[in-house]
Parts: sequence; structure tokens; C-alpha cells
Amino acid sequence: MDLVSTTKALLQTLRDAGLDLLLANVQSVYTKYEIDIPHMNALYKKAIGCSCQQQGSVTFYQHYHYDIFNSTIDFQVEELNLRFSDGTVELFVLSSVTRLKD
Repeated sequence: MDLVSTTKALLQTLRDAGLDLLLANVQSVYTKYEIDIPHMNALYKKAIGCSCQQQGSVTFYQHYHYDIFNSTIDFQVEELNLRFSDGTVELFVLSSVTRLKD
């Protein structure tokens, strides 16, 4: 059960600081194989709606960071939480302790 809590902590760390490391690795592969590196600060899409609601445009970096990367990690954490709720984890821990005493 320690693996579940460790995995949750690692996913949170990855969510907080992992995109920049991932992008650095991707860029090194792109450089190694002489692939053009996309401009992450280029506009992905312009904001739409009333001018008073527009906060600016969305860049590729923001799109990949918030819409894809964080969403994927949030999905994985939610799956872990659904499969291993606090009550379930406690039950597993207690049952493993009981088996160790036998």
C-alpha cells in the first residue's frame, strides 16, 4: 500500500514540475535527430468572447501544460483515488498486519 501513496506523491510532483523536464527531454531528442523544434510560445488559439472577458491568447505551452499534461495526471490521480480510497487503503494495511501476526 506504500506504493499507492508513493505513486500519488510522485504524480503530484510530476504535475508540479514535470512538464519542463519532459520538454527538455523532448527537445534533446529533437536536436539529436535534427527535427525542427516547435515554438511553444506561439499562439495555439486566440481567445474568443466579449473583449471584457478576454485574458489574452493561449500559447502551445499553456495548451500542452494545462489542457493535456495536467489533465492527464489529474485523471491518473482520480483513478488511484477511486480504486484505492482511504478506507480501502486502511483495510488493506490492517489485513496485511493481521496476516503478519499469524
